[in-house]
Formats: sequence, structure tokens, C-alpha cells
Amino acid sequence: MPKPPRNALLVSACLLGECCRYDAKCPAAPEALKTFFARCRQADIALIPVCPECAGGLPTPRPPAEIEPGKSAADVLDGMGRVRTVAVDDVTAAYVTGAHAALKAALETRAETALLKAKSPSCGSAEVYDGTFTRRLKPGKGVTAELLTRNGVAVYSENALHTLSERLFSANVTIRRATPADYAAAENVLREAFWNCYAPGASEHLILHRMRASAGFVPKLDLVAETGGLIVASVAFQKGSIVCDDGHKVEVLSLGPVGVLPAYQKRGIASRLIREALTHAGNLGFRAVFLCGDPLFYRRLGFLPAETFGIRTAENTWFEPLQVFPLFPDALKGLTGRYVEDSVYVVTEAEALAYDQDFPPKKRVTGTPGQKRVEAFLKRQRPYVPDEKSRPEH
Repeated sequence: MPKPPRNALLVSACLLGECCRYDAKCPAAPEALKTFFARCRQADIALIPVCPECAGGLPTPRPPAEIEPGKSAADVLDGMGRVRTVAVDDVTAAYVTGAHAALKAALETRAETALLKAKSPSCGSAEVYDGTFTRRLKPGKGVTAELLTRNGVAVYSENALHTLSERLFSANVTIRRATPADYAAAENVLREAFWNCYAPGASEHLILHRMRASAGFVPKLDLVAETGGLIVASVAFQKGSIVCDDGHKVEVLSLGPVGVLPAYQKRGIASRLIREALTHAGNLGFRAVFLCGDPLFYRRLGFLPAETFGIRTAENTWFEPLQVFPLFPDALKGLTGRYVEDSVYVVTEAEALAYDQDFPPKKRVTGTPGQKRVEAFLKRQRPYVPDEKSRPEH
């Protein structure tokens, strides 16, 4: 079984001692940074060095550059702003190329977090120089930091090591099998995590409730994360199937729902919970794990588009959020067809409203960013054409 990926941290190469700054200087790392890197190595966190400017083809040393006044990194990525040197040379293309190189490194190593140099027009995560070359700062991100953030990578600077350490070194979080005493708390976690996220209100807590009473539930993969006696995250699995194009069925797993209390999000707890669950799933002999979720998050955990394997939705469409994690080499070789999940995942609005009466009242809201993202995915859904040849081989 392929192991779930090792934790990785993208790091500005200059912070690791490489002489790649614009002025070619190599200042000694402060003790706090040395201690932080030592903790990373002790925790088996791979440090992945990146220098977007060098990756974009710029030399060392090089003239200082800043995002032009009145523009942001988002403008630069969207083609509406420039990065220029003090001599007004346009180096936008190099900065954008370097940003994409850093994103590629993050995706290849499945890094969910980055430690980037503060204030840089490439790597700044909270503030950057304002474009006047007077060393004045303004709130905002660098080009690479903006692109990584857009793709779900959490970006920190060396000035936020304490916060970053809390995210990475969550030793006080225990992952264990759920017990009946945890069931209500786990449902509440999902309700809080998903409320108004992808639809007005939430139904994930009802789904979990039904799963535990169904024949296809997998109790050995019912996990929670606990800290200080509080259940802060939950994940559960249900048996599903691939209805193959030749007519036979193959049993697989469906992941989800999985959620983390809002106050504990952005700390790597969900990733750790899922990684541990995938390890258990492989040890139990299952073939593959399917889910419908945001690709920006799940691809960093090793999930692949189901379309890569010729696997469609139950309705026979190609759907970007449908992803799969094969649990051993060639687990899906030769299998094409429709992924069909258990009926416990089908919840009507009336059923969700009725079940929610047992919980404290919360306001339902429409038009949230997550809901709009789901709408965009649905619009891009494509019907399956049996003789199409566009599917890549895997």
C-alpha cells in the first residue's frame, strides 16, 4: 500500500541559508528560526526550499523589485498589475513564472503550508513594500504567497513562527477511534464545520448519524481528534462501489463526512486525521477511497481526479470534485465505470431541517463563497460520452 504522504513545509530558500536574496547576502538565521527548523526535522517534516525569483530566471544579485503602486499581487496574477525594478524594468513574467514553480513544488511534495520571507514582493504574506522604493510597507501579499493562498496552501512568515508552530506541532491532539460517548460531539463538529459552507445550513451531521446505523458503515474507520477533553474533528467512512462498464461491481470506500471545529481549523488537524484514516483503510484491505470534495485540499493529500481512471459519477458525468486515493499499486487498473455511494448520503432539505430541530438554532445563509464554488463545479460537470478518447491513461 502506498503510504500517505510525509508532511512537507515549503520554505523560502534564503531562510534556509541559501544566498539567493536580491543583494546576494546570506545573513545568519536567528536562533528562533534555527530552533524551529530543528523541531521540523525532529517531527519528520520535510523542508522544501524554494526561491521564486531564481526559479523565474532572475540572477543573484539582482536589482530590487516591488509591485507597482496601487496594485496588488492579485492584480499581477490577473494580468492587471506589474512587478518592476527600481530602474522601472518590468520583471512581472519572472515573478509569475517563479510563483507557479513554487506552486508546482507544493503540489509535488503535497505541502499544505509554507514559510516565506516577510515583506518580499514574491513571498510576503502580510505586508509588502508599496512600490515607491522608499521602504514603506503596505498590507498585502507577494505574488507567490498570493498564488499559494489561492490554491489552499497556508502561508506564514518568519515573524509568525509561534502561530506556524501551533499548526505544525499539534502534539496535544490525539486521534483515536470514536466511542458512543463521542457520537453527539462528533455530529456537532460536523454541523459547526459545514454550516452554510456548501449549502444553506448543513446536513453532514445527519449523514453521520445515519451512517452509524447502516450496514455499510465501517466502525474501525470512525475516528475523532481530541484535545483537552474536547472533540475537535471527526471522520467516518462508508462502503460504496464501482459499477464497472462490464457490469460487475467492485467494493470501495467513501470518505466523509470529515470536519474540524472552526476554531481549530488551519492547524493541519484534518490532514492528520485523514492520513491516519487512510493508513488504517489500507491495513484493512480496502482497494480505494473515493470522495466528493474540494480538489485544492484533497490533492495535497494524494487524491487524484477519478476521471484519470475513467470513473464517473453515479449519474454518468465527469465531475471535478470526484476524487480517489488508491490504497495499493494498480488498485484501479482496468476498472472503468460509475462510482456509486451509499444512499445514506442522500438527504432532502426537509429531512435536514427536521433533524436540526434537536440542535441550537443557527441562521441559514445563501451565497457564501463555498456555495458559489459548488455552483461553479456543477456548471463544469460534463456528460460521459462512451467513445471519447480524452481520458488520460493511468
